[in-house]
Amino acid sequence: MNTRWTATVVRSATAASLVVVMSVGGVLGLSVGGIGTSPAGAVPPVPTSQLLVTASNASQITPVDISGASPVEGTPVNVGTNPRGVAVAPNGKYAYATNYTGNSLSRLDMTVYPPTVTTPLTTGLSGPRGVAFTPNGSVALVANFTAGTVSFVNTTTNAITSTLTMPGV
Repeated sequence: MNTRWTATVVRSATAASLVVVMSVGGVLGLSVGGIGTSPAGAVPPVPTSQLLVTASNASQITPVDISGASPVEGTPVNVGTNPRGVAVAPNGKYAYATNYTGNSLSRLDMTVYPPTVTTPLTTGLSGPRGVAFTPNGSVALVANFTAGTVSFVNTTTNAITSTLTMPGV
């Protein structure tokens, strides 16, 4: 499969869900209705072949292996309460998941399968919903929905180094 990906989650009131994975070479529809009760987000599997899907009501992330002809749903991983955003570091060795109502950030070790949660960040966040990495992976930027701020997390120490208040929020 091609290594350029995007992924999205479509959900309905009945919790029937679909993750659509698109590569430069085509579209792969992946039904993940059994993943939790409320999938909230998905992250492309770059540079790994594991798509990560958050299940907010189940407080889990499910890895889905899309390296073969058919996707294979993996073992769900328990993370914090109400996971929403998820991002894989540029080197593919770890990922972060935001836990919205848990006000925390879970760090997942992507070098093992299924991924395991290592050191969670449990202080200083307020309704985290999104996460992204700097190009070198040394900093994770966490969008705090409730507070209207962005926290900068040093990925070596797993600690918040600064917080930026968004103007007009």
